[in-house]
Order: sequence, then structure tokens, then C-alpha cells
Amino acid sequence: MPALLVPAKRGLLDRLTAVPEPTEPLALTLTDVKGEVPSSQPWLRYEFADPELHQLSSGQKILLRVGKAHRQALKAKLAEVRTLIARRGSSPPS
Repeated sequence: MPALLVPAKRGLLDRLTAVPEPTEPLALTLTDVKGEVPSSQPWLRYEFADPELHQLSSGQKILLRVGKAHRQALKAKLAEVRTLIARRGSSPPS
């Protein structure tokens, strides 16, 4: 793995594992779509009502949407991957 990619990947994994753990159900809003063509998939128009959550990256939003049990499992796996990348990044190239 190129040495320059290691810090970038660790940073990405750090941001994903730092996703806040909600203490209550997440509030959502349905965005208005104006026009003549009705939406055939309105569930795609939901956004987080909290502006701070709405500003998160796509990966962070996915972690919030998957639910607590899956989020915890994914965060554990991401932490494991981060450890492997950090270990590989600190090893001399072979």
C-alpha cells in the first residue's frame, strides 16, 4: 500500500467510527418536490431534520440509518480494518 494512502484511509475510518450514537429516534423531514411528475419513490426524499446530521458525509449518514446493532458491528469492523492499515503502514515495505 502506498505510504501516502495510509493516513488518508485512517482519517476516513476515524471519521466513520466517530459517528455519533443517537440517544433517541432520528427525526426526518420529507422534502417537497415541486413539479408535474409525481415521485414514484417518496422514501428517497427523506432528510435528517437536524442540520448537523444533515451535514455529515454519505458514509456517516448510512451508519446512522442502519440502526444501532448494525452500526456497532460496522464500527467494530472499521476499527479492526483501521488497526490493520495502521500496522501495515508502519511496517517497512517488503
